Amino acid sequence: MAAPRTDQDFAAAIKELQAGRNIHSENQPDENNANRIGLGAEGHFDTDIYSEKFSGQFVDSIAPNDEQDDDDDMGQMLGKKPSSYSAPLNVLNDLAQDKDYDPFAEHKPKKVRDRDNDYKAQKRPVRMISPDRHDPFADGMVICLSISVPGTPRNNF
Repeated sequence: MAAPRTDQDFAAAIKELQAGRNIHSENQPDENNANRIGLGAEGHFDTDIYSEKFSGQFVDSIAPNDEQDDDDDMGQMLGKKPSSYSAPLNVLNDLAQDKDYDPFAEHKPKKVRDRDNDYKAQKRPVRMISPDRHDPFADGMVICLSISVPGTPRNNF
C-alpha cells in the first residue's frame, strides 16, 4: 500500500483502520470487563479471612444525636487550671544566684584552641595574622612622579 498523499487519502486510510479495529473488538470478548465489579454490586472476598463470624461485633453506624459519649475524659481536664505557671522555687533561686550562668554555652561553636590541652597550647604561640602596614594616604599628601622615556612624545594632562 502506497503512502497517502492527499487529505482524502488520509481520511480513507483512517476509516479503514477504524473499521478493522471495530471488527477485531466485536470478535474478541473484553477480558478486562469479565473481572470487574459494578457499582452497588457485592464484591467477592476470601471467606476464610473475611467470614461471617465477626458480623455484629462492630459498630456499623454513628448515632445521630448530639449527646456526648461517657468515655470523653477531656472535659474533666479543661475545668482544672493550675494557679500559676512557674518553675519550682529551688530552680528559680539557683538561677538568681548564678549571675554568670550561660544556658547556651554548650551550643557555642568550638575552637581548636579550646580543645587543646596545656602542652599543645604552649607549643602554639599566639601569632599575629598580618602585621600593621604603612598607609601612604594617611597624611593626605599625594606625590605624583612622571617618568619620561627618551624618544617618546610627552603627554600633558
